[in-house]
Amino acid sequence: FGSRRGSARCTPTRPGLRDPPAPQKPAGGRRAPRALGRMPEAAAPASPPGVAAEPAPRAPCEHRVVFAGLCAECGEEAGDGESAGEEDAPAPAHRRPGFVTSRNDLRVAGSVLREMERDAREALVRDRKLVLVLDIDHTLLSTSELRPGLHASPDPDSLDSAVLSLGKHGLFRVKLRPGLGSFLSSMQPLFQMFLYTQGTVAYAEAVVHLMDPEAVFFGSPPRLFARETSPQGFKELSEIFPSDTSIVVVVDDRDEVWSPDVRNFQVVKVSPFIAWESDPRRDISLEGVVARCQPQAEECQPHRPQEAADLQFDFLRDILCRVHRAAYDRHGAGGTGTAWAEPSVPSAVRDLRGSVLRGCSVCLSGVVAQNVPVGSHALAWWLRALGAEVSPRLEPGTTHVVTARRDSEKYHLARGRRAQSSDGVPFIVHPGWVLHAVATWHRPSEEDFAVPEEGDWPDFLRLWPGPPAVEQPPKRRRRSSPQTSASQRQPPAARLHGPSAPSRDPCVSLPALADSLSEADLQAWSRFLALRLPAAASSRGELFDALAPQLASLGALCSGACAWRPAAQRDAAQPHRSPRRRPALGCPSSAAKKK
Repeated sequence: FGSRRGSARCTPTRPGLRDPPAPQKPAGGRRAPRALGRMPEAAAPASPPGVAAEPAPRAPCEHRVVFAGLCAECGEEAGDGESAGEEDAPAPAHRRPGFVTSRNDLRVAGSVLREMERDAREALVRDRKLVLVLDIDHTLLSTSELRPGLHASPDPDSLDSAVLSLGKHGLFRVKLRPGLGSFLSSMQPLFQMFLYTQGTVAYAEAVVHLMDPEAVFFGSPPRLFARETSPQGFKELSEIFPSDTSIVVVVDDRDEVWSPDVRNFQVVKVSPFIAWESDPRRDISLEGVVARCQPQAEECQPHRPQEAADLQFDFLRDILCRVHRAAYDRHGAGGTGTAWAEPSVPSAVRDLRGSVLRGCSVCLSGVVAQNVPVGSHALAWWLRALGAEVSPRLEPGTTHVVTARRDSEKYHLARGRRAQSSDGVPFIVHPGWVLHAVATWHRPSEEDFAVPEEGDWPDFLRLWPGPPAVEQPPKRRRRSSPQTSASQRQPPAARLHGPSAPSRDPCVSLPALADSLSEADLQAWSRFLALRLPAAASSRGELFDALAPQLASLGALCSGACAWRPAAQRDAAQPHRSPRRRPALGCPSSAAKKK
């Protein structure tokens, strides 16, 4: 850039580059002292002007976030848990953040995963939400493979049945469980929902699109764990929340596919949805154990799945709402000035489920083989989980005898003791009584599951009552009529099953106004909402279930969105306003149409 001897210097060609200032000698002819710590110019030659100095060596990248084999920070190739530093350096454990994605190509280091999980958990607790993990097959729907030679068409008996074509994987006939749409809608404000199935990804994505075409409940891409994206063997909640699963509740028709710690305190077992008689599901799991105790076919009533009205979602909605309320009541139990306890699903499930049959002493007869201990039987395990005491013998304090035989010694002893008892104890019931308690978390009525003294045996797997008779639409109430009685305000499930039906929580279900709507009112709402009702929906309960999501979104009947009162009460509360003509209760008014 210039000559040391000449006076002429070259002008730098790039802005910002200038010649270093020439050293100046102080007066007296001596050189200025060198700064402390500065190397001599011969030992540390200065870089040529205009040339950038070499950067100092950096520490090796830890590859904290790896996607598709590449580090998201440095861009280098990185395997699962590999480090770019020394070969013997400890590599961080990389895992998939299941609460973010189910893809296997995204891995993060342990420290990053714990921080992400803590933030996700705090966001859910801040919104007073829990995590709900749902199984698909026989929990939300029923599937049957259509082999060559079968007629591949939808089931004419129900519009909820459809045929899925998966290419080389074949054709499948799928039928959704009754009330699935309204159940998912009621659970969305309280839970973040995931799907966990042992089916293939192609099949799972197809049925998810059938259940949630608008990606409202499970997101897009769906929060889905399938066979290819989860380890073989037991289903593991650590695939979703690796560190802390205390806010996760599981709904599955098979409890044995989960690890023991999850099965004991976090699984809500439901009855399997069996839509076709050829379904082999009734021969496995707890239902398979009970089915093997069923007497011979000529002595029992055949099982016809299509005849029974499935009420599982009515009870499951009540169970999950109670679990949510119990978990967050415990969360806020500390009060002002004390540390709040974290919401705990295992504690809520243990307390609520353990109170179902509390105070019952059960004796099993004819359901356990002679060489099998009673305590290790599946029915005995569930009876203890429900809070009952299980005894291999008929004790003086025995309250129930669960039997599948009428020729056993315990059965005849129980009949003799019951004849001498004034309160009808011990009750003699068949194993369906236990299955109903497992699926509903309510003590079933002993009369509904009583063992007949003679004649045909009932089907042990038939938990729900038969189809309800077509009810006559109630008369339109006048404004001066008194408020409806408590029995008339019961939900359809309560009228079908009696006092053991669940009480719907107002935070997740529609109010009792539904029962005051006649069939003509529901038809008027369907025309107003431009909704095509299924042809098979003949009863008021089925019509209301079909209209429930649309009415809830409209805000006409949603609990909490509007406080509905009879017209007489409204006029009494506002005496200064003159009564005016109001439209009929169930018909859409002009204001509702404008809304």
